[in-house]
Amino acid sequence: MEPPRAADGDRPAAPTTKDPNEKWEANREKVAFAKAFPGRLVSWADAVGRTVEAVVPSGNDAVVLFADGAFLIAPNPDPEPAALLAALAAARPRLAARYAEAFGALDRLTDRDRELTRRAKLNNILGAIRLNAAEIPELKEAVRRLLDNWDGAADTHGKTK
Repeated sequence: MEPPRAADGDRPAAPTTKDPNEKWEANREKVAFAKAFPGRLVSWADAVGRTVEAVVPSGNDAVVLFADGAFLIAPNPDPEPAALLAALAAARPRLAARYAEAFGALDRLTDRDRELTRRAKLNNILGAIRLNAAEIPELKEAVRRLLDNWDGAADTHGKTK
């Protein structure tokens, strides 16, 4: 399928985005959901009196799983978003049955964030080409050559062509 063309027909039209802040909002929603994940304890005081069932390693952290389904990320119960998401992924095999709905919601938020990130990258690349085309006359021809030779190009990111 041919990409849509701009009004002059010479270059591909930019992908449309509803809102430039949509990507950041998707990431914010994903992180907020992860921070409020069911069963997550946010302090060691909340763990008092609970029985430890297992400890799952997660990068520099560990996820302490309790018999009642609660869990705590150690040593810091309030980690950065990336560490929190990694901890949830590490503990998922043991928590998925109890929190299937929450993991499903987190998966949907993660997929939305990933797709919006992909679209934002595409918009940034196309915008950079458009912005620099006037100042770098050979850019247009270089992009054409790249696209014409795409099937023969080395695949440096392990993705299919």
